[in-house]
Parts: sequence; structure tokens; C-alpha cells
Amino acid sequence: MAEENKEVELEKGQTPEVPESKELSIEEAKEQIRLETEKKYKELLSSRDKANTDLKKELLATKSAEEQAKFKADEERKEWLADIAKTKAEALQLDEKHSALIRGSSKDEINQSAELVKSLIDSVNKEKDKTIKALEDRIKILEANGETPKKGNKVDSKLIPYADYLKLTAEEQRDYILSGGQIQQ
Repeated sequence: MAEENKEVELEKGQTPEVPESKELSIEEAKEQIRLETEKKYKELLSSRDKANTDLKKELLATKSAEEQAKFKADEERKEWLADIAKTKAEALQLDEKHSALIRGSSKDEINQSAELVKSLIDSVNKEKDKTIKALEDRIKILEANGETPKKGNKVDSKLIPYADYLKLTAEEQRDYILSGGQIQQ
């Protein structure tokens, strides 16, 4: 009879309580599956790398001596260019994701690419420094007037709808107008 009551309770939509040991075993099973999957894909990548190397060796074996020398020289050139690009990316302190921006089929192209990335970084830093300087100056002015600077900036836009303007407190409205903000009718 007690077993029937449990079945009735479960039929009404109640979920059975899972003991902590089962929750732990579920987590352990998930981790084991993740590890097995990771191992499987690592083995797959390893076997593909080995197959790729074997195919390159076969390709070299079928080519003439002149073609082999050309192929090796081309491979060495590609490695050399990759090293140059990596060195330029490290010099600019780029992470792995952004180091792909520096590329080219010659040393000059890599240098041009690195210069372009460097100029981009410099312009972003320059704008950031301008903004920081302006904010620091604004804080100094507020402190000189005896006011305490607010933390954060609730209104960032220079043009806001009238309905949003009405939602601001009187002090925020005043600060917004004084900062050069405009209201869209």
C-alpha cells in the first residue's frame, strides 16, 4: 500500500528526492564522460596530425629532387614568416586571438600589418587617454567647487528622448543640461 502511495504522488507531478550520493555520482559521471570525450578528440587530432605528416612525406617522396628542394624552401619560408609575425605580435603584446591580425606573404606585408595594428592600438589608447583626462578634469572642477563627484554616469548620451529626461531626478536633469545634453522632442 505504501508503494502505491508513492506511485500516486509521483503521478501527481511531484519529483522524487535524489539523495546527495546520487547527485555526486551524476556529477562524477558527467566528468567521466567529459574526460572520455576530451581523450577521444585528442586522439583523433593526434591521428590526423600524424596522417598529415605522413601525407607530406609521401608527397615529398614522389617529387623530383628539384621539386623537393622547392617544397622544403617554401615550408621553411612559411615557418620563417610565421615566426616574424609571432615576434611582431609579442612586441605589440597581443593575445593569441588578436595576433592573427598580423599576417602576410612577405616580410614587408607583415611589417605593414604590424604597423597598422600598432596605429590602431595607439589611436584607441589616445582616445581613451583623452576621455580619462576629461573625466579627471571634471572631477577636479567639481572638487574645487566643493561638490562630491558622483560615482558612475547615469546619462551617457548627448541626445535623449523627452520621456527619458522626465524620468531623471531634478539634479540629474540639471547635470545633463549643464554637460551639453539635449532633449529630443
